[in-house]
Amino acid sequence: MTGTIPACGRIQRRSAHAVACTLATAILLAGCASGRRDLPTPRDTSLEKLRSEAAATPQAAEPLYQMALLHYGNGAHAEALKALHDALARDPNYVPALALLPKLLHECGRSAEGITFFARRPAPTWPEPVRLNLALLYADTGNTMQARKLLESLASSPYAASAAANLAYLDLVDEDHAAAARRMQADLARYADTPAVLNNLALVHLRAGRVAEAAKLLREVTERHPEFGEAHLNYALVLRHYLFEEDGAAQAQARFDALSTPRLADPALDEFLRTEDTAPTVREEPARAATPPAPSAPPSGGRE
Repeated sequence: MTGTIPACGRIQRRSAHAVACTLATAILLAGCASGRRDLPTPRDTSLEKLRSEAAATPQAAEPLYQMALLHYGNGAHAEALKALHDALARDPNYVPALALLPKLLHECGRSAEGITFFARRPAPTWPEPVRLNLALLYADTGNTMQARKLLESLASSPYAASAAANLAYLDLVDEDHAAAARRMQADLARYADTPAVLNNLALVHLRAGRVAEAAKLLREVTERHPEFGEAHLNYALVLRHYLFEEDGAAQAQARFDALSTPRLADPALDEFLRTEDTAPTVREEPARAATPPAPSAPPSGGRE
């Protein structure tokens, strides 16, 4: 659930409150605990070995899913999509592949197409890890109400903690900063090393006027997670427009610019979406008792 808002131009003289409101709006919202860092580690780092396994077990989706994980982690998004396509062609109900697909489309700016794919079945009937990530696509396209419904349906599931972090992001999108702060502070220890959540907490500090705290937190995120581009951009905005440190802002901006946003070529995605036999059937989920929150990583194999 990330979206870049153009950086502010030259700021004219105005009241401190007006400046703060304008600049806070320009900060990039980087949300969702269900990000790249929550994925399971591929069980093998050799693509050749995984290809051999896939060839030796032509009915199994798991080796192809492992290939998708490996491609995804290496930033090869088109290859990851192809591996997911092949996995779901073998088993249209393979939950790990279905859960990874919306994450991939979300990161590549293809959320609308993803909603088209998943709209073949009623959203509440998808398995829990799929609903967690399907909410990303609805939020990307502005349907925060549907995104909230999907996340709130996970309140008693093992994905409750990640869903709560994603709901905090939606609170920020809807400018309910107090609610966002309550959600994040309630379980902050769980996300002490999750850059998207810490980035959003910095935004809460900023919108509350705690500029020094916001800048400190963003600096820590950029140092501990240099691959997380949104924090570099946000840090540049804070340094430039709040603290007037142009040299530091230019360095942070340069680090952000060096991190490219992945994009999927249209042909690869179009081929995936027009393959009708990858649409899984709907299976009823039994009612479950409330369970305590557990780590949010989608399963590395098997079915839900």
